Amino acid sequence: MVSPKNLTGQITRLREREGGFMPEGQHTPPQKNESRLKGRNMANDLFMWFSYALFAAALLTQLCLIVWLDII
Repeated sequence: MVSPKNLTGQITRLREREGGFMPEGQHTPPQKNESRLKGRNMANDLFMWFSYALFAAALLTQLCLIVWLDII
C-alpha cells in the first residue's frame, strides 16, 4: 500500500507533467483554450449596469451643478 506522502507526491508529479492529470475515461489531453490568452471579458450582470448608471448619474449631476452655479 502506498503511504499518503508518496500518493500526494505522485498526484503532484502527474499534474505537473505536460499532458496533465487525466481522470478515468479521458484518453486525449485537454487542448489549450486560446480565448484565455486574450484576456478576461467583463460580466454583463445587473450590478455592473447599476454601478455604471449610478456613476453616470453622479457625473451628470455634477455637470448640472457646475453649470447652474456659473449662471447664477
